[in-house]
Parts: sequence; structure tokens; C-alpha cells
Amino acid sequence: MKNPFIDKNDDWEIIKAVRLDIKKPEHGVRELFDLILSGHGQVGVLDGKIVYIPSKDYHIYYMNTSSSVIRMTDGHGEPMSNEMKLALLEDWQYWENEVLSLIIAKMNNALSKVTSKERIIYLESKIIKLNRSKIIEKYTISKWTFYQIIAKIDKRIIHEFKLYSDKRDENALEFIIKTFQKYDTITKESPCQEFIENTLACRELIKTLYTVD
Repeated sequence: MKNPFIDKNDDWEIIKAVRLDIKKPEHGVRELFDLILSGHGQVGVLDGKIVYIPSKDYHIYYMNTSSSVIRMTDGHGEPMSNEMKLALLEDWQYWENEVLSLIIAKMNNALSKVTSKERIIYLESKIIKLNRSKIIEKYTISKWTFYQIIAKIDKRIIHEFKLYSDKRDENALEFIIKTFQKYDTITKESPCQEFIENTLACRELIKTLYTVD
């Protein structure tokens, strides 16, 4: 039987896919929010924060209503006892609550670094799922400002979860070198060659590319 709850590794699978360059960081952010909204607890917004009230007994409801629970077997193919079923479902739900609590804590930490208005606009889009045009009208902002807010907070969440490719340093270094080589071609000089070869200086510059304002 497939686990009906969020698995303890589901958040890591999203993060890993981004770090392996399979998904873009923005896709990772979207999937983390989808994960939050797919849980069996109550999710809402209060004072510019994501609030999560975990369900303590959904596993009991699921056991009493799901036909697939009836077919659950033990490791030997024998019908699983009700006690074992309940214990397994309780464990699955426990991990769902743990995963969601951790994700939301990290989300709220990222959100704490922006203004109250920005937090509300972002969460009404991501959690409440309010239509973009309604948000723009409600807060009297332009479409451009709306997208700026979304991008700004996405960037903070990306930073909080380290949702970036493991190749980021390599890609950043390549960008820096190409930029300086282009400059050298234009000026017909090589004043930056020493800097390009200076690994420590390159690493320091790479860090600035991923600094969150």
C-alpha cells in the first residue's frame, strides 16, 4: 500500500532535484508550497506567517474509511492486524507533521526578513491562492511590483533551503571568467588575468552572486 501521507524524505527529494540541476530553484519553491498544501493538517496565514495545525488523528479516520487499508498485509503476505495498521498509519502521519513543521519554520524564517505587506501579498498568492489581479487591486500595486515581491521572497526561500544547483560555483566562476575575457578583448589588455587566476578572490566574488539583499 502506498503511503497516503507526506513521506519523511519528500522535502529532501525536492531539494535534491534542484541541487542535481534537474529542476530550477523556482520550481523547487513551488513544489515545497504544494507539499505544505497537500498535508492533512490545517494550513493558514496569521500575522504574515504560515500557521500549521497538525492533525492528530487523521490516521484513524483514514483507517476507518479507506478500502486499501483492508488489503494491507505484513511482510509475509498475511493480513495485517488492526493494531499493526494503526501503528503504521500513526507513524506515517507523525512524519508528515514533522516534515511540514520543519518546512514551515524555514519558510517563516525567510518571510521574517521582508516587510509585513510583502509577506501578506506573497502568502495570499502562495497559500490562500488569491488571484493575482485581485491582489493587485486589493493592495493597489502594479503587476510589476507584484512580480518583484514574489521574486524577492522566492529568492529568500531559495537561500533558506539552499535550493540551488551544486554546480553554482562552477557556473559562477565560468561567468566571471567569460566576463573578464570579454573585457580584455574590448580593451586589448589583460589587467584582470591575475585576478582570474586568483582562486581566493574568485571564490569571494562568487559568494556575492548569491548574497540575499
